Amino acid sequence: MAPIEEMDDEVNRRIIDLNLMSTIMSCRAFAPQFRKQGFGRIVNVSSVCDRRSWPGWSVYSAAKAGVNAFSKCLYTELRPHGVGVTLLVPGGSNTGFQKAAQGVNKFEWDESLAVRPEHFADMVYQACALTRGGCVSEMVVIGLAQDISGF
Repeated sequence: MAPIEEMDDEVNRRIIDLNLMSTIMSCRAFAPQFRKQGFGRIVNVSSVCDRRSWPGWSVYSAAKAGVNAFSKCLYTELRPHGVGVTLLVPGGSNTGFQKAAQGVNKFEWDESLAVRPEHFADMVYQACALTRGGCVSEMVVIGLAQDISGF
């Protein structure tokens, strides 16, 4: 994460490829099988960065906003075939990503109150555990470590 003038085109492409294109490519790979079997669940991961703005996060936020829009459209495309699409929107989590972010945005971070992997696993399980015919369209999980006032 850095101010836009410090990010070169290759870095920007990698951010878009990793966060948006990989989502599109994965869904494209699984959609035919889900259509064929008449059922499936897709869980795409976005970020609170698609709803909140922080300096230095512009390209990442744009990629995650793309995941959000893609997921909503994909839902309309796959719903008639019995396939649900859920958008998981996590806040800051206890990863190396958060440490890198502190170089751009100074904030206090209590790791004991951050979102942990088991929170993500619980959310994905809950979204996928619904009986056929139901779909959780969106789930937001935010750790108590992160202040996202105005969310």
